[in-house]
Amino acid sequence: MERPWIGAWGLSVTSDVAQALGMRRPAGVLIEEVANGGPADRAGIRTGDVVLEVNGKPVDDPQALGYRVATLPMGGSAEILLWHAGSQRNVDLPLRSAPEDPPRNAVELGGSQPLSGATVANLSPALAEELGTERFYRGVVVLSVRPGSPAERIGLQTGDRILVINGEEVSSPSSLRKQVGRRVQQWQIVVGRGDQRFNLVFGG
Repeated sequence: MERPWIGAWGLSVTSDVAQALGMRRPAGVLIEEVANGGPADRAGIRTGDVVLEVNGKPVDDPQALGYRVATLPMGGSAEILLWHAGSQRNVDLPLRSAPEDPPRNAVELGGSQPLSGATVANLSPALAEELGTERFYRGVVVLSVRPGSPAERIGLQTGDRILVINGEEVSSPSSLRKQVGRRVQQWQIVVGRGDQRFNLVFGG
């Protein structure tokens, strides 16, 4: 079921942040990142703004903000109360679904290599929503891991991002399939999981 997407990510406002922004008390969600061309961007929400309310209902953490928007009907818009540049202002957030851009182009990796048994895809806002990730990362994401496969044995999980293979950045599922199809003496793989990065090394 499609649901409205904000296209922005942030953090709860602390006392220190509230003071720095000239707010009377901590409230709302401080926007850290805005997806280019997404609903928040179109509404005029910018990095450093604080979302205080959605349709008159206060939000004090990112989960509450996501819930308030996700439970609204598609189409139309939501009224967002912001703290912007030292004062409050209202903007209209268009209620649109997250786009699947780029297309997922899912690929199952095979062969005799550590990622064999993992199905990977291009990460899009829509796929990030589907996987339940708290914010939108770019790149190639693991959709599933076949039980008993080399990918499962090395601890790969759904939602992990394959960032680098042997010093070469991973740009797409098809390029990753080519990268793991090479014969090498040693595999050096950088995996992203949330905000963490893991460096994995295996013999070829």
